Amino acid sequence: MNGRWMLAMVMYAIARRSFGAMAQAAPLQRSMATMPPLPLNDLADLIRAANSGDAEAQYRLGVLGLVGKLGPTGRKKCRLLLSAAAMQNHPGACFVLGMLYQHGALIPPDKKKAVHLFQRAAGTGHARAQNALAQLMLIGNGVARDKEGAITWFETAAAQGLPEAKANLGALYIHDGDAAAERERGMALMMDAAENGIADAQHFLGQHYHTDARVPQDFKAACKWYNMAADRGLATSQYNLALLLLRPRDERFNPPAALKWLLIVATSQNTVLKQAASRAINELAPQLSPVDVASATEAALLWQQQRKQSSLLKASL
Repeated sequence: MNGRWMLAMVMYAIARRSFGAMAQAAPLQRSMATMPPLPLNDLADLIRAANSGDAEAQYRLGVLGLVGKLGPTGRKKCRLLLSAAAMQNHPGACFVLGMLYQHGALIPPDKKKAVHLFQRAAGTGHARAQNALAQLMLIGNGVARDKEGAITWFETAAAQGLPEAKANLGALYIHDGDAAAERERGMALMMDAAENGIADAQHFLGQHYHTDARVPQDFKAACKWYNMAADRGLATSQYNLALLLLRPRDERFNPPAALKWLLIVATSQNTVLKQAASRAINELAPQLSPVDVASATEAALLWQQQRKQSSLLKASL
């Protein structure tokens, strides 16, 4: 076995043991990361307020329990706290509880209950609930399929500045728009969402400039957007970026950087991409110097470490 390839595989094994498979951020986890900060410094005050029936306190205490801030006991009680706040029509509690039902987290999945809770929160102007409701309406999951109704809710949430809604609405206008003006607006919405950190929108733009036959290929722009999505942990963008970095005679040709992303993809949870990345590593690593292989592997490990630290930091906030 080629020594450089052996080094890459040894480092790959270390990465797997040190960090495990790199999971994509679950929708529920993303939602929790955007919860407003706790305004009360004294947890005892929050608990007393929740026990007295204060919906805001119940909601905030429920979220703290859900993200593990109150230990195992708090995690078990978070559903009861969120349910109590939702019964008082607290929009945040309705949204979070709806997410729990939608994804089957802590409770059995129930799309109809999720839709009901999203509808209640959406009616109060809760942008994330509006976006979540629109997504379910668009595919008819837990509710009758209603494309026009979904667009209305996407528009309402996007008008409040929610990047996820802009991305969803942009995709609809780009793919289903009847006029050039609609498709142009769709691209503007997608660009806005991508610039505001939505990885799926960044990936969409990467593909748009990489493979969309309707526009001239722009590998520089494709690399830019793929790189942004790759840094946010999107395995498909990481793999596509690696392919672009391996284009011969291209000014962005950078095999060590490509190997870095391939090693990261090889530790992802996407089985198909893992296999494709492993095959690509098998072909690429023997062509590189030991220094380049070591450098790429160190960069992959550093990225994974920073990603893990970032996740821990978000969980601690």
